[in-house]
Amino acid sequence: MLQGSTVDDLEGHQIVSTVKSKIIATRNDDNKFDNVYGKMLGMAERAGMDSLDVPRICGRQTQWNNVPAR
Repeated sequence: MLQGSTVDDLEGHQIVSTVKSKIIATRNDDNKFDNVYGKMLGMAERAGMDSLDVPRICGRQTQWNNVPAR
């Protein structure tokens, strides 16, 4: 929904706020969170994924400013 060309800033902010509040409510209710996480694990298993871990994207940071300290 957020990637549509007809979504203005206010509507986008309302969508993000709604999703954020639902995530917070889900995290606060342990039973609901366990249920959602269990469903996510089942979907990942059906998709052939071993786990829900995010792989490391960057092996080494080489493009940062190395300013000498005093």
